[in-house]
Amino acid sequence: MTDLYFGTTDAFEVKLFHERRVIDEIEMVMSAFECVLPDDAGIYCSSEVTTGRRFYFELLPSYGVSSEYELKRTLGEKDYKLVSVKLIRSNIARSIQFTEKLRERGLHNLVNPGPFFARGFDQQHYLFLWEWVIIKKIYEIYFNQGW
Repeated sequence: MTDLYFGTTDAFEVKLFHERRVIDEIEMVMSAFECVLPDDAGIYCSSEVTTGRRFYFELLPSYGVSSEYELKRTLGEKDYKLVSVKLIRSNIARSIQFTEKLRERGLHNLVNPGPFFARGFDQQHYLFLWEWVIIKKIYEIYFNQGW
C-alpha cells in the first residue's frame, strides 16, 4: 500500500475499540469499496463536516469566540456536544444535496464521505480511511461551494 500522509496505523492514538484493531475495521471498509468501485473510477464529493466555513465564520462568531477550545469552554461539554452534532448533521445534509446535484448532472461512481459513520472512529481514523480511498479509488474530486 502507498504510504499515507496521515501516518501509519502505528501512529493511531486509539488502536483498538470494541476489542478489534482499528486497522481491521478500516480494511473491512476498503474491502466493501473493492466490491462496488474499480480502482481509479470514483469521484470524491468533498464537503465540510466537523468544521469549515460555517463553523469558523458563522458558529464561532455567534458565540463571540474564535476557536473550538473557546467554544467548548464557553458552552460546557454538554452544550458544546449539542451544538457540534447540530452543525455536523446540517453539514452532512448539505453534502448529500451536493452529491445529488452532481448525480443529476450525469456523474457516476460518486463517493460522499459525509454520511459515513463508524462507531469508535476518531478524526485520525477517518482521515486515514478517506486518504486511502482517494489514493486507490478516486480519479477526480469535486469540492462543495465554500469548502
